[in-house]
Parts: sequence; structure tokens; C-alpha cells
Amino acid sequence: MNAIIKDIVMSSSFIYFSISILLIVLFGLCMKHFLGGYTPRKVLKGIDKSLSKSHLWQVSILVFFIFFSFAILLFIGTSITSLWEKDYQPPFWKALGHFLNPGYYDNDDGIANGWIFVINIFGMTLMTGLLISVLSNILERRVDNIKNGRISYSFRKHFVIIGYTEMTISLIKQLHSDNHDAEIVLQTIQKVPAVRHKLFSYIDDQIEDKLTILSGNRNSKDDLKKLYLSDAEEIFLLGENDEFDHDSLNIECLKLICSILPANDNITRKKCHVLFENQSTYTILQQRDIQGISRVEFCPFNFYEKWAENVFITDSVHYCPLDRIPIREESAHTVHLVIVGMSKMGVALAIEATHICHFPNFIAKNDLKTRITFIDKNADEEMHFLQGRYQSFFDEIDYGFENIKDHNEDFKNISTGHFTDIEWQFIKGGVEHPEIQKKIADFSNEKNTLLTIAVCLNDPAVAIATGMYFNNEVYQSDKIKHFDQFNTRMPELSEDERSLFNVQILIKQDTPYSILSMLGNTNKYYNVRAFGMLNLCPDISNSDDRDIPAKKVHYTYDYYFKNNKQIPASYPEVASLDAEWDKIPIVEKWSNRYHTNMINVKQRSFDIGKITETGDDAEKESVKLIDLIAKVEHNRWNIEKLLMGFRPARGSEQNIPKKELKKSFIHPDIKKYEDISEDMKDIDRMITKVLPLIIKDKEQ
Repeated sequence: MNAIIKDIVMSSSFIYFSISILLIVLFGLCMKHFLGGYTPRKVLKGIDKSLSKSHLWQVSILVFFIFFSFAILLFIGTSITSLWEKDYQPPFWKALGHFLNPGYYDNDDGIANGWIFVINIFGMTLMTGLLISVLSNILERRVDNIKNGRISYSFRKHFVIIGYTEMTISLIKQLHSDNHDAEIVLQTIQKVPAVRHKLFSYIDDQIEDKLTILSGNRNSKDDLKKLYLSDAEEIFLLGENDEFDHDSLNIECLKLICSILPANDNITRKKCHVLFENQSTYTILQQRDIQGISRVEFCPFNFYEKWAENVFITDSVHYCPLDRIPIREESAHTVHLVIVGMSKMGVALAIEATHICHFPNFIAKNDLKTRITFIDKNADEEMHFLQGRYQSFFDEIDYGFENIKDHNEDFKNISTGHFTDIEWQFIKGGVEHPEIQKKIADFSNEKNTLLTIAVCLNDPAVAIATGMYFNNEVYQSDKIKHFDQFNTRMPELSEDERSLFNVQILIKQDTPYSILSMLGNTNKYYNVRAFGMLNLCPDISNSDDRDIPAKKVHYTYDYYFKNNKQIPASYPEVASLDAEWDKIPIVEKWSNRYHTNMINVKQRSFDIGKITETGDDAEKESVKLIDLIAKVEHNRWNIEKLLMGFRPARGSEQNIPKKELKKSFIHPDIKKYEDISEDMKDIDRMITKVLPLIIKDKEQ
């Protein structure tokens, strides 16, 4: 008996059995530690948690039970057989063959037939049944996790898009166009299969191969870590559709991103483009820096302002500028923008036009102002909202209100003390009202007026119906007769040149494939164009390139004050411009951007090339031209500061140091050009003198 026990103890099966028992004990101790006891509920809960964890856990548990079961079977079989067969040695490999391959059977294995049957039964259950089930389950779960965006990878040098909106499609195309080999990672809280279906309907296979869609909440730190933000090239924080508190959630996410990124001054700050939907929030962010985001280069943008820039500023053959013909000092022409529908898009267009529509003929004749007319059923409420947002601006411009149904409410706030060249008008009433239709027709027939009508109603079908059913005279193609300076030259002008005098009608649409795309070549609707399409978002991936002129404007100011009022003869490399740009507050960045946004208007109104001409007579003309452009620039600057929330200094405030006033958003130089100091005039002249150099670099 002792010999039998000795053989059992020395057998390999006993060793396996002992190891299995040890593992069971360790597993039990772990369960006790983590669960706090061995109650059936806690044990069952612990097993369920283990099984619901990663695939590695499932396989590990299965391998453990397979190993343990085989060791038990081999130990028991060897022990029982050894009781009547003194010199019995367990055929380990034979037993293992039966266990792994239950269909295998051989009488010469040296194992009792009954025990072969037992080993086969357990092998069939564990190896053929559970193992295949677990592996197939792992594959199914893996595929399911991939489809639902729950599988993350180690990304490097990739572009991150956080949140899915309609503009995401356009952004993905832009990023792939500029960076063919880079991976693009999209994280969204929406159902990934639905998002994938929408995206892959618009993008080709090449982009699809570079795109990874992950499911995650942008306000979860764990989900953000799966994006490997520290290794990303750029981050685009868009947010999701139809969120109640979109802008606040984006700011919260921005701060989480900063907490994840490494705090190392030697590492280049990660560029983070953040979408803000609410224009009030966006305006505030243009005025003040956000605290606690020093680890990223904060680049806020607004969808509606981007489209306004695309329509009015970007050189495009699709849209005509508001000043479609040169408006010079002696011109009698004015720009009139009519906004039908005071939606977010409508207000954005109005603000952009207010920033850029400044012309030299206002200096010669102060009643030649740019007009912006709003038409809306709730124009009074919207006007009060804008008055609250732009209080300083309304204090310094001419504006009026007209109620189509009750003219007793009409008023005009016009003052000879207003030094600004912008006029706003609000008309309350539906655009379908006959009186408003007549007004729009009258606007189109005004002498020397370059009219643009922007239909900014939120309902695309209503917007098309509105834009295509104005009075017929609005669409007439002989508007040149209303321009005294050009109507006698009509035979000399081409058809495209004559069309510039006609009314341009812009209609906001959600998709580019509207009825307007079929009517673009018809004579009546030649100047009717769609804009504002959600999936054709203007390029936000190349903001660096668009900011280069603004960075040069900042460099010019900085150089002027540091070098005894000298102007630079050339500009340094982009890296040097970027380094200086990063140091200035966001309000100065926007000031420089708005300055450069008007360069195209200045090019149409002035012969910029004459600034650098030499010779006595040419230099005299150059001085006059520089002074004239400087006056226009100051008018633009006045409006910019008023829209940014600054107000003029009043009374004794003029004696307070400028730096102290600016902290309270008061600026003593918001006044007529003639009333500012000679030093301030020199600054306007200085920034005008470098226009040829900035334009030259911009065109290269």
C-alpha cells in the first residue's frame, strides 16, 4: 500500500493535480479579498464579472478548468488502476490524446476501457463544446465591438474629430485631401453603425480605409484617453447634433483634453479647433481668453461665420462680393444687404458684412453708408436681443424699425453725431406680405445700389419658395440702367460684367442637391445661389494658412513699436510669426483677422500698387492714397471695436491711461478720424503702407 501511495505521489498527474489545487486556493483567496466573503451571491457575481471581462479572462478561465479537469481525471484514473496493477505507469500522452481528441480510441493505450470513456466524455465537453463556444463567442463579440466602435487602437500622428455633425463629412474629406496617409479617428456618442452608414454614403473607399469610428462620450476622461490625444496632429472638437448645452459641453471637454495632454513647455501646443454654435458664446470667446487651457492652441470657430466668410470674403467664382464693382472716392454707389429671416445664419451674414463693407465715398459724402436691412416676423424681439449683445455698436450707428402691420411703432435713431458708416434697418413682418414684397422690389430699383438679398429662413423648402418668388422686377437683368456712371457704357460691357449690377440672391439650404442646382443656368435665376449647406462646411482644416496675413499684420504692429516707428521690409518665416502670434490675447488675434478680411475690398476700391510707386508726382499721389486708405481703415476699426464690445471714452475718461480703459472695454480712439491724435493717424498710415507686401505674399 505504501508503494502504491509513493507511486501516486511521484506521478506527473499528482503534480498537475497539486498545481491545480494551489491555483484554486489562490483563486479563492482573491475572491475572498475582492468580494469580502464566500456567500453564493457574491461568488456567483464574481464569476459573472470575470466572464464578462476581456477575452483574455474568458480564455484564461477556460484553460484553467481544462487543465484542472484533465489533472483530476488523470490523478483519479491512475490512483484507481494502481490499486490492482502494482507496476502501473499512467500513459500521460495517451490519456492526453483521448482528452484532446474524444473521437480517438485504441484498446492498446494501456488505459482501462471505462476510464477511456470518462476521459472522452470530459474531453468532448470541455474541448469540443466549451472551447469552440468560447472562441466563437470571442469572435462574435470582437466583431460586434468593432461594429459598435468599442475597439480602440494605438494611434499616432492622426487627426481626431470629437463629435458627429453634418459638417463632419466635409471635414473628413478636407483632412484626407490634405493628408492622404494620415489616420482619422472619429469619436461620437451616437450609434456607430448609423454614423458609419451615413459617412460611407458620402466618402470613397480610400478615405474609409483611413477612418476609425469609436463610441465614446467627449466628457468622459477614460473615453478621451482612447483617442491618444498626445500623439495626434490636430484635434477638432465639434460636439453632437441637437444638444441642449452644446457650447458648455465643448468647453468642459476642452478642459478635459488639457488635463490629459502632457504639461511640458518644450512640447508644441496641440492645435484644437472648437465649434461653438451659439453666437453669443462665440462673441464672448472672441473677447476673452479661457483660463486653464494653456496646453492647447485654442482655435474657436462658428459654422455660420465660416459660411459668411466663404460667401463674402473668400475669392470664389460661385459668389459675387457685396461690392461687385469698384466703389471709389468719387463713386455714388452703396452696398445694401437685405437679410430675410433673422436666424443664426442671417445674423452672421450681417455681422460679417458690417465688418468689411467700408468704402472711401463715405469720407467724401457722409450719407453714403452701407445698409443692412433685416426682415423677420419677430424683428422687434430679435432687434432687442442684438441691442443687448452689441449695445456699444447700436449707440454709434443709425438704425430704425418699421412694423408693417402697425406703423405707429416705426422709429429711426439717426444722429449727426454718429461717425460710423453703417446703417441697420429692422422690418417686422412676413416676407410674403405684399408691402414687404413691394419694398424688396423698390430696393432692387434704387439708384446706384448694389443689392444682395440673403434668404436665411431655417426651413429649406420655405427658403426656396421665398427666394424664387419675389416680384419679377427683382430678377430683371438690366439693373445697370440704375447706375449713372455705367449705364452709358453698357454696350462696352460683357454679359458677365453687366450681371454684376443685378441683384444677387442667396438662399440658405441644408444640402447642395436642391432645386437651385437645376435652375442655375436659367436667365431669370442666373444670380440665385444656394449657400449654407451643412455637409459643405468651408475649410476649417487650413486655418493656419488663412491666418498668415493676420499674423503679418500683428508682426507689423509689433515691429513698428519696437523699432522706432519703422515698418518691416519683409516678413520672417512662418515659424517665427507663429511664435509671436501665440503670445497675444485672443481679442488681438481676432482684430488682426478682421483687418485682413477686408483686404479684398480695399483691393477693389483702391489701386494698391500705386502705394509703392516712385517719382515726385507718384509719391505725392501715394501720400494722398495712403491717407485715404487710412481713413477707411479707421472707419473699419471703429466698427470692429464696437462689435467686440468696446465703447468710446466719455468726458473725463479721456484722461485715464489707455491700458486701464481697455481693461474695461473702453477705447479713447473710437471716434472720427479727424479727431484722433496724429500718432494714431500714423499707425493707420503705417499699416496701410505694408498692404502691397501683405497682398504680394498672400497671392504667392
